[in-house]
Amino acid sequence: MDRKPLISVIVTCYNYGKYIQECLNSVFNQTYKNIEIIIINDGSTDDSNKIINQFIKLHLKEIKIEYINQTNHGIVFARNKGICRSRGEYIIFLDADDFLDRNYIKLLLQTAITNEADIVYCDVKPNNAKKVLNKFPEYDLARMENGNIISVCSLIRKKFIGNTRFDSFLNRRSLEDWDFFLALCMKGAKAVKDKKALLNYRIHEDSRNNKFITFDNKRDFVEIYIHVINKYKSLSYLSGYTYSHWYLQLFNSYSQLAKSLAVEIDRTSELSKRVSSIYSSREFRVGNAFLHPTLVINFFKKHVGRYIHDTTQYNLAKIGLKKKINYFINDELHVNKKSNTAVIIHLYYTETWSLFESYLKNIPDSDFDIFITMPEQNRFFIKQIKNIFPDAYVYIVPNKGRDVLPFLMVARELYGLGYEIVLKLHSKKSTHREDGQIWLNNMVKALLPSEEKVKEIINVLDTADAAIVGPQGYYYPLSVNYSSNRANVRRALKLLNASSWSEKKLSNTSIINNYGFYGGTMEWIKLSTVKELLDFSPSFFENENGQIDGTFAHAFERMLCLVPELEHKKIYSSGIDGIKERSYHSDNIPVWAKKN
Repeated sequence: MDRKPLISVIVTCYNYGKYIQECLNSVFNQTYKNIEIIIINDGSTDDSNKIINQFIKLHLKEIKIEYINQTNHGIVFARNKGICRSRGEYIIFLDADDFLDRNYIKLLLQTAITNEADIVYCDVKPNNAKKVLNKFPEYDLARMENGNIISVCSLIRKKFIGNTRFDSFLNRRSLEDWDFFLALCMKGAKAVKDKKALLNYRIHEDSRNNKFITFDNKRDFVEIYIHVINKYKSLSYLSGYTYSHWYLQLFNSYSQLAKSLAVEIDRTSELSKRVSSIYSSREFRVGNAFLHPTLVINFFKKHVGRYIHDTTQYNLAKIGLKKKINYFINDELHVNKKSNTAVIIHLYYTETWSLFESYLKNIPDSDFDIFITMPEQNRFFIKQIKNIFPDAYVYIVPNKGRDVLPFLMVARELYGLGYEIVLKLHSKKSTHREDGQIWLNNMVKALLPSEEKVKEIINVLDTADAAIVGPQGYYYPLSVNYSSNRANVRRALKLLNASSWSEKKLSNTSIINNYGFYGGTMEWIKLSTVKELLDFSPSFFENENGQIDGTFAHAFERMLCLVPELEHKKIYSSGIDGIKERSYHSDNIPVWAKKN
């Protein structure tokens, strides 16, 4: 093999101390040597940390190792972090309870290079066994639509991953591997099976697959499945045998679940009656007995189609899900990084561009890279932007998640590229307010007051414990409009597994009044202090319907300050008078909030 590209092996561990040494040794002992190991210890409470550190001490001089020892966030967030930290041309995800044969990476890489493949997968066997556990078929998109045929420990070309990430809704649940690889395949990934390699998969009592069937709330599986298929409902598997067969399995294996689900939806509805009639019908019993594809397809087309549709729509409405935009920014961020500082502007109102243009000159020596997001209707304006900033990166994005989601999707990639400081701006007009334009002018002026003051801001954010620099006069108590945003703030904290940031504390009025946030969501941000927030997927954000408050974007506005505050980082305010550290507490309750 002439080419020897760097391979990033992302090892995720949670309380697998008894397996982690064998796992890491199997990576170190690969016959292919150009490897970096990114170990993410996701809050293990056993001796994993000790064993990992022993491995690092023994082998650090012989192999590239990065060790991240973090609080427990779940496998999805751990893997997404690994993607951002990886530097290799290819990535392999490896769970700490599995291990690799010595030629594993060499074989997969040879297949990737020979076939110019984006994904190379192989069969799976139980650890140290000769019998294959999962004998996967040759790749075919139709097969992938019907269920996952690619193990997570496959070789993946990082460039092709682009903005795709594991879905945070599936964290601590199921189907995250299928969803991730299905997203890549939908983008056109070339997947190839290597017939020589085998993954050693450990089956034990702690395996998630063994635990799944014992979930107390089996309806969770319905929601998970509905979530995934709703994202890809144009695919063929949503009609025909596979979809029908899945519902047959649901009714057969979880008959009580099916009945209780129907009752829960509406005890008097037609859906409830329909489920009962379906479950007791002769056609269902015959189809269940023989699982003949034609019989099953015809039966479900005739009797179940509307039920499936209604049930899906109900569950989506009930649990607050919308169709997820998988590729929020359609193109991968191909960035020629020139600075550690970036400016991200969401330009919804093009008439505000002159304001940004006039103040951006205050960033010293133009030492920044600029990224601009805008909706489709503003595409005509790209030429004008390029006239002033020819190297600007401009992305057309859906009108979703206000200015926050476009920022999030760009910032996540920039953090992975090594950017440290970001200035977030947007063309805020607050058309429901008379002083909306004044807000915008004042905030931009406070954040970019002069070249000397901007230098001071960047120097402040370079210090270890600094997090945010926001516009003076716009820092409010968390209590401002908190009732409208409480549910989404708590939801975000729960997804971050912020057990030390008790929801009970945040529901206490005195505590709420002692934390704050910058209204308007324009501020200088050190990305490393908010990195845990960068994994939220577009599915959490609502489409734009003129909402003034109460959306997930508004909750995220609060989280940008709240997360660093709960981690005891420093918050600063910037204005014409300079940069000043401020307390988390604020008495600045604006008039408009008092009226509400």
